[in-house]
Amino acid sequence: MKDTTIQKIIRQKLDKWIDSIEDKSLARKVRDNLILTGGAIVSMLSKEEINDYDIYIQNKIVLMDLIRYYLDKIKKVFPSIVDDDPNMQLVTADTPTDKDTEELNDNRINGFAVYVDSLEPDQIGIYIESGIWRAKKVINEEEQEVLNSTPFMPLVITQNAITLSNKIQIIIRFHGTPEEIHSNFDYIHVTNYFTYKDGLVVNDKALLSLITKKLYYMGSKYPITSVIRAKKYVNRGYSIGAGEFLKMAFQISKLDLTDLRVLAQQLIGVDVAYFEQLITELKAWEKDNPDAALSDSYLFQLIDKIFNEV
Repeated sequence: MKDTTIQKIIRQKLDKWIDSIEDKSLARKVRDNLILTGGAIVSMLSKEEINDYDIYIQNKIVLMDLIRYYLDKIKKVFPSIVDDDPNMQLVTADTPTDKDTEELNDNRINGFAVYVDSLEPDQIGIYIESGIWRAKKVINEEEQEVLNSTPFMPLVITQNAITLSNKIQIIIRFHGTPEEIHSNFDYIHVTNYFTYKDGLVVNDKALLSLITKKLYYMGSKYPITSVIRAKKYVNRGYSIGAGEFLKMAFQISKLDLTDLRVLAQQLIGVDVAYFEQLITELKAWEKDNPDAALSDSYLFQLIDKIFNEV
């Protein structure tokens, strides 16, 4: 697909999304600060179907205002969940931990209870007791009709992203310039990006990785996620050399995965439902066994049970 065609498709999608934001002052700020990067551009370059458009925001304040906008929108559009209190809240790295429940309750946003742990300095997240919020599970039939007929409605919320209808996904954990965003990425072929100011920006190494279908690991803060993601790309026809796995193994060797906070953070970006269940059960085990060390046998048994691999 030509670069001009890719830019046209991206602009049309983003224009429609931004126009749907009722707060026009916020909409203008979002337009000036958004970065579209990741799999959507890869899909267009490869002439494949687009799963979703991953949106990042450069300015932290704009990002937090955008998150608040959609948390408020849930309350307005889905009034039946107001009394249910789905226990979600916008959080930053200095938000109280789960031991500080009284202070936590004082920090509610429009009825959503809030906090998340395992955030690094200057990161943002949403904490949800169940691990994931799905609109279809908590709204009534009348609200479901509104959800189905209205574009860019909140469908799913995790601590890392807000997924809207019409294939828009707002990544909330990271913010900053394209270079800062990509410092959290693992594989180079997903680092092409689009902004309204710069248009479509591609780099030679990303294109070479894409053309040759060979994964190149750049290094990541989350190497465990990278190992798991490698399987997805191999299933899509990519190859990966032993050296790339060695890079990931080297970074993993520096991690203390018996620390559940470290393990939870390392699983960012992978299947939330499965890994949230794993972390929940491990935390329950840790509470019951405060002085015990996590053993390989127990962890493997738990993983097998949750992922049904045996």
